[in-house]
Amino acid sequence: MNLSISRTLLLCSSLLLLWGCGGDDKGVGTETPNLSSSYIDNPFLSSGIVDPGLSSGIVDPGLSSGIIDPGLSSAIVDPGLSSGIVDPGLSSGIVDPLQSSSSTDPIVSSSSSNPTPGDPIEAYPVPSLNPLLSTQGSGEGWSSRYWDACRAHCSQISATDTTSQAAYEAAGRVARTCNIKGVEIPVFTIDPASLTNDYWIGWKVVGNSCNASDGGEGIASTADGAFTCMDMAPIQVNDTLSYGFVASAPGVTACGQCFHLQFNGGVGERGGVFHHEGDRVKETHQALKGKHMIVMSSNIGTDVEKGQFDMMVPGGGVGMFDALSTQVGVSMTQFVRYGGFLSTCQQELPKDYSSSLADLQHCVLKYCNQVFTGHEDLLRGCTWYADWYMAADNPSYYWEEVECPQYLVDKYKTTYNTTRRNDYKPHDSWADFTGGELEKAGKYDGDGTN
Repeated sequence: MNLSISRTLLLCSSLLLLWGCGGDDKGVGTETPNLSSSYIDNPFLSSGIVDPGLSSGIVDPGLSSGIIDPGLSSAIVDPGLSSGIVDPGLSSGIVDPLQSSSSTDPIVSSSSSNPTPGDPIEAYPVPSLNPLLSTQGSGEGWSSRYWDACRAHCSQISATDTTSQAAYEAAGRVARTCNIKGVEIPVFTIDPASLTNDYWIGWKVVGNSCNASDGGEGIASTADGAFTCMDMAPIQVNDTLSYGFVASAPGVTACGQCFHLQFNGGVGERGGVFHHEGDRVKETHQALKGKHMIVMSSNIGTDVEKGQFDMMVPGGGVGMFDALSTQVGVSMTQFVRYGGFLSTCQQELPKDYSSSLADLQHCVLKYCNQVFTGHEDLLRGCTWYADWYMAADNPSYYWEEVECPQYLVDKYKTTYNTTRRNDYKPHDSWADFTGGELEKAGKYDGDGTN
């Protein structure tokens, strides 16, 4: 009797186990579709940015308009909503329209540690961004490009407030400079005339690599002076956000200001003229549409107008001045002076100014490797222009002023001239400086804060 009952119980248990493990696809081990795509908890994914201006994490997979990131695993996405940005790092392009907005957090962007200068960009938090394609921000603008390698306009004592140490620190507007090898050097030193004067101490900026007599420190040649730091070349944060430095308009912008741009697929030109359709708008402009940049002003350009930002891009053309030829040992006069590699490619390719995106990218990358191999940061910035910026020629965008990301601040601020005064000894050449402590002139006993 007991044996029969045991057998019966064993049989029932087996049947229950089979019924519980089979049948309904929603059992253990299946993926719940309502949780597969729209929740983001890692700001350092390959893209990491969903436009925080979206009212929710809802994306209509049934619509067909908008720009689809080619990196998405599914092409069934409509980024043509208010932001135009969908995180291409998601596992699927399909977001459950039933999911509430509270479970999508595109603003989560903090790092687990406090980054310091020299840390990789992945260590820095990713900022939240407004959807400028829908709000239009402070207006429309356009971007030209250049990289002359000269000492920046903002690398001058006159670029900041030296009335007191507090004012100097608050302004924070002195841009760091580097030598010909990309090693940071001081922005200004003791004036050479102070070395033989017991009653007066002055300061001078380090001589300019574009003009040896510009600065007064007395460098031997342009190769011995101050250059733009090579690590100030544009850098990709993720698929939809990059950082960079620019020359901005005088009178309406200041050294150290930052601006958020969102590209709108058009093209701009001097005088505030914009084109959003027709022959002027190319494949490259459309490919850039929806992407964001945060840029920091390190130069004030007398030929730059309000809303225009002259993007600092290696290979973007040397413009009026040229220290780049000296720095890389390649004559940049073989390329178009205003427009650089892209303009040279537009003239060389059979279709002239109507060449395909792929052809323009290939041509620009050819020159990037030809000129900048051996100069890691310059090569990175040049290839960024072809790959992330889509080799776009004078693209238009909507813009707004924003708080500067810490990454840009760390690349901008001098680490030597942290006080409004200094006792650094001048040199006639900074070319072989390898970093570290600077030699003191012994003329100033204070700590530079008074």
